[in-house]
Amino acid sequence: VRALGHALTRAIARSNELPMSLKSIRQLMAITMASLATLCVAQPTVNWANRMATGAALRLDGGIDQSIAHFQQAWQLAANDNERAQAARELGATLLHARRLDQAAHALQEAQRLSPGDEQAALSIDLGNLALLRKDPALATQHYTQARQVAGTGSATGLLAS
Repeated sequence: VRALGHALTRAIARSNELPMSLKSIRQLMAITMASLATLCVAQPTVNWANRMATGAALRLDGGIDQSIAHFQQAWQLAANDNERAQAARELGATLLHARRLDQAAHALQEAQRLSPGDEQAALSIDLGNLALLRKDPALATQHYTQARQVAGTGSATGLLAS
């Protein structure tokens, strides 16, 4: 901001087309620097971690629609499959909370596709629970069976699927 202010001062001083008083130049510089400072401070960093944290906080505070928007943005900003999987899982959980079951199923399936082993099993449990909410016990059983197969019966996730 200071460098820009100095550059502005030099540009105005060199200009013969704008006969300005020193007071006018100082006022223009003050306005410009204040505007630039406001821009620098007022714009929060928009990144994956920021969207994830804000989405979780909004969900806890009951801002479900805003939370959904933040998790969708996080999914778009994700740098890799691990981040995309985490964003999709949080999005799915939030959509489930909003009772938007079809969208929740899609997000959870995407998270499952992108996730490794035990996390995949946990998502199978989530999908099984979603199938029960949709009154589809056969599909729920398939998801729980898949969770047991992926996690193994000796793991905590496998025991949850039993």
